[in-house]
Amino acid sequence: MSPYGHNHPHQQHQQQYLLGGTNAQGSPFNGINFIPYGNNGGRVSAPPPPTATISFNGTEKRRSFPTGQQHFGAANTNGAGNFPPELVVDKERGRGSVSLQLAYDANNLALQITVLACNGLPKFSDLTPINPYIKLRLLPDGQHRVKTRILRDTTEPIFDEAFTMYGLGAENIRNCQLHLAALAFDRYNGDTVLGEALYSLSSADLSLGGEPCNISLKWEARQPFKLEENEGEEENNFNRGKALVSLDFEPKTRRVQFALKQMADLPKDVTLGLPDPYAKIYALINGTKRIAKHKTRVQKRTLTPLFKEDDWLDFVLPESVGIGSEGIPRALSFQVVLFNHDGVKRNEPIGQFTIDAESPQFVAAFQGGVKQNGYYENASEWHNIQAF
Repeated sequence: MSPYGHNHPHQQHQQQYLLGGTNAQGSPFNGINFIPYGNNGGRVSAPPPPTATISFNGTEKRRSFPTGQQHFGAANTNGAGNFPPELVVDKERGRGSVSLQLAYDANNLALQITVLACNGLPKFSDLTPINPYIKLRLLPDGQHRVKTRILRDTTEPIFDEAFTMYGLGAENIRNCQLHLAALAFDRYNGDTVLGEALYSLSSADLSLGGEPCNISLKWEARQPFKLEENEGEEENNFNRGKALVSLDFEPKTRRVQFALKQMADLPKDVTLGLPDPYAKIYALINGTKRIAKHKTRVQKRTLTPLFKEDDWLDFVLPESVGIGSEGIPRALSFQVVLFNHDGVKRNEPIGQFTIDAESPQFVAAFQGGVKQNGYYENASEWHNIQAF
């Protein structure tokens, strides 16, 4: 089940979540006039594949990861064969806005959030329908999270959905921020982030008697690792930390071990805070054909994940992969792709790096007995992680 609480589509209206939507009759906010689930159906609960949004000259392209893209050395197996449409943002209206209603019940230590509507959401360039929905979470802990149903073919969705978050004391709620993200559902190409917004509850006029407070927020572009101009230059925005790797090769058995030991200096998500990083490791032939892969465990809320032996890539190099006279399989390369498991979308890409025959560490590992600066071939080396 998703941490946002959606389960089977036919059960969504009937479920009472501990942190999710409640109906009007069971709500402690009986004086608030809202329609809990609106009049529009069109709910879909199947999880989409992970995607990344790539911006260029004011437009955005959605790309599915990891299947079907050369970034990860995999052949196109999804059958789509083409890129999803571009997302066009209006220069005057931007990404639009969202209207909310907030209320706090001091007796029940509960915050009610009613998502009313969105206005002026972006469109796709080829007139592909926009099927929007909203994700909400309460920061900094991120444990209180919900999402609306999906509405069909509209850039002006009216949700009228209320969610109640319990266990929030009046003192603590002032230190919380409400994070919202608007997404367009796409079963085949992956969801597109239309925009995100962050609102400090210390700015809200929350009455302890439960009287509602209306707010309107503008959607901004999702740029999770981009620094402000006064915080870093463009080069810093491109860097995504570093990874410690050792590489070993046994000529007799043709066994290869790619040991991803740890990472450091990973970027913090600008809006969500500490990421939940994990990595996918690929062994590739000619940069495209995948002959081995491995996925590490997810490390919770850290910028310095440590990986154990179970997280390493261990495989036998096929006989079809030739080793040249110098003892190096020049067609072989390794690609490591780093993800945030708990971003706005599941599995948001953070960065990547590649080790190939041009790397001194690669050469030393396959030329047994060769030393590099006094270290043997399995010495660990740091590699820079770069943005896509």
